[in-house]
Amino acid sequence: KKWTHGFKGGEHESELRKLTIEIMKKNYERNVSNYFTPELKKRVEKSPGLTLHFSYATWNGPGFFQKFAKSMAEKIKQNPNISDKELIESGIADRSRTGLFGKDKVAMAMRDKNLINNIA
Repeated sequence: KKWTHGFKGGEHESELRKLTIEIMKKNYERNVSNYFTPELKKRVEKSPGLTLHFSYATWNGPGFFQKFAKSMAEKIKQNPNISDKELIESGIADRSRTGLFGKDKVAMAMRDKNLINNIA
């Protein structure tokens, strides 16, 4: 009864956060190895906005991660000199075409260098 929507674990919140981070990190790494091209991996690792996009995609599920990775890898293939800013906008556009909850919040964070630094 006390595990309602938004419940953060009460006295176990700290422990649950640590477990969630471990689980999501493993899922992220598995998604990267399954769906990233080497070039996409390099680009995401150097861009906090792109890393945030794919971190959220991990939470959204492997289908979304794969869809977003495929789209972004294609953009890089078409234009190897595409800027990180353009890739971020492409990721935001991909998210906007989904029914995902909180996509505006994620888009804002992907664009906001200060917010990204505070999340990290």
